[in-house]
Amino acid sequence: MKKKSTILLLFALLWLSYGCIKEDLEFPNVEPRELPPSISLIALLDALENDKDEHLEVLRDFVDFVYPLSLQLNTGPRIEVKSLEALLDIARSQNKDFYALGVQFPFQVTISGDLKTIENESEFDVFIRACGVTSFNDQFFSDYLQCFDFSYPIQLTEENGTKTTIPSSEDLNRFVGIRTLGLGVDFAFPFVLTRLDSQNSPITINSYKGFYEQLRTCTPIVIDECPENINLIITPIGENVFRFDLGFEFAGGDDKLFWQINGVGNAQFVNGWEDNYNRSYEYLFDPGLYEVCMKLVTPECPDGVEYCHPIIEAIDLCPELSFNFENITGNTYNFFADFESKDEIEYTWIILFKENTLLEEDEGPDGDDELEYTFAEPGEYHVFIYSDNPPGCGKAVSYERTIVII
Repeated sequence: MKKKSTILLLFALLWLSYGCIKEDLEFPNVEPRELPPSISLIALLDALENDKDEHLEVLRDFVDFVYPLSLQLNTGPRIEVKSLEALLDIARSQNKDFYALGVQFPFQVTISGDLKTIENESEFDVFIRACGVTSFNDQFFSDYLQCFDFSYPIQLTEENGTKTTIPSSEDLNRFVGIRTLGLGVDFAFPFVLTRLDSQNSPITINSYKGFYEQLRTCTPIVIDECPENINLIITPIGENVFRFDLGFEFAGGDDKLFWQINGVGNAQFVNGWEDNYNRSYEYLFDPGLYEVCMKLVTPECPDGVEYCHPIIEAIDLCPELSFNFENITGNTYNFFADFESKDEIEYTWIILFKENTLLEEDEGPDGDDELEYTFAEPGEYHVFIYSDNPPGCGKAVSYERTIVII
């Protein structure tokens, strides 16, 4: 009973601290289910708390949330945020024991006046990068590892719940080098950090918020030899096709270029830039929101310098498959594809009868887009055309019609 009274008192004090903007914050009357932690939310609120002028300008002039926004507090309850000022007040009021932990997906944002829906943590990560906020993954590798080390072993938890024990710093670099911290791979709390620049007592970290609290005590090493003003020019040249051009002089040789899309991948540029660094590179995106980053590594700048382009939106280009048919004679039918891109994509004719596959026949740009078939016995047949991930779609699509033979 004492614990419950203490929490209620804390809520009351928090509510009073919001003063004149309290009408923009609201605790729901019915307690909803708990939301999972959002590392992107924690990173955004930390940036608003500590670097508010820079990010406020972006939020007010370029992007913003569509309110209300439902946030999960680390102590359990949710709170409804109804304005930017209320969101800022939450950011300023946080500490290691009381902070916003999760957000309700999906939610909507505006980007240069256009309405967008953020469906998941990965898209939220792209959004905060567009606001100029450094993701946790990038901050970890650029700042944390220059100031701290772990007291090994530690554990990392993957998206499917699998826990992996990491025995050393070399194993940590190897494990997370092909993954993104906070997006599919998370630390298993608590764990212990040690500072590299002192003999202070070990630091126990219980949450990502605790991570950010320690980050503010870290002064990263600045590499003066890293080149400045690298950039990437991105030009739309077709439906979901973008051309990438280097916006700076690049000599090649010992200097290396790498790129990532939405924080995934760490591949060296290919298709022209590998051998001739002045050529363009073209890329076809599946539907979604994307952030494209480029990293330049030189002998004088071994940790590299990055440039990230703001949000690229690729629209849904999935074809609407369709076909018609005619009865030629008896049980023999002719089926013919009837959709706009039939001469551009690969697809398959499929006939099912009593859950058995009677026919699978591939079609493509060089085919005649027709199928003639004789049904052997009376019954209900299901005829499909199916395309597995057509260009610019990002998923499989199909169309079905039923044929009844008497």
